[in-house]
Amino acid sequence: MNFCHYLAPVIRTLDTLLSPPVCPVCEKHLSANDAPGRLCDYCDAATPRLPEMRCRLCGAPLNTALELCRECTAETRPWLAGTCAFPYDGPAGEWIRAYKYGRKTALAPVLAREMALAWKAHGKSVRPEIIVPIPLHWRRQRVRGFNQAELLAQFLAPQLGMRCVNALKRRYATAHQARLTESSRLKNLQKAFVVVDAEAIAGKSVLVVDDVFTTGATFTAACQALLAGGAAETAVLAIARA
Repeated sequence: MNFCHYLAPVIRTLDTLLSPPVCPVCEKHLSANDAPGRLCDYCDAATPRLPEMRCRLCGAPLNTALELCRECTAETRPWLAGTCAFPYDGPAGEWIRAYKYGRKTALAPVLAREMALAWKAHGKSVRPEIIVPIPLHWRRQRVRGFNQAELLAQFLAPQLGMRCVNALKRRYATAHQARLTESSRLKNLQKAFVVVDAEAIAGKSVLVVDDVFTTGATFTAACQALLAGGAAETAVLAIARA
């Protein structure tokens, strides 16, 4: 007899009673029936999302009937669709910093949930088959303790009905993108990524996941590597648009 099979529901019930779900932002107790990783009603209402009118390649807000923002019109993006859940200038930026640098990984489920909702609403033009997170260099991941994009992708995968594949590797440790100018970002990431699982991406439509979309330089380098490695097409998704 498999006692673990019968004990699992009991353990889950005890875990809920002893550790009731809380809002990952304000830590207010939630109902036991609430979906895990959601915001409380107050935090949900107080958090601005990106508007419905947004660039179809990066999620930037638009105030015209055009499909692309100024940046995406000027650039050649190697992906077919892209969006984000939040503007970075606001609570989401604080959450991302707490998540990445403060190791507040309890935020990952709610961030992934919002990303999934954004993709379902604004990524309909593309039907990706697998999710590939932006990799960290092993030294940086060792210091941070985890790869923030990979953890998001793992929560996203079941919500979008896809498989998460670590198909990319970072060749070398690059300088922090946030400290660089736009032109320096692109140069910093030249040939930074290499495909390490060509079989998984061969002929596939790939959704590339990261935490913040700023200039798109990281996504550009990653998508170019995936396309050169055999992917059929790429799309991108991030928590926030800076």
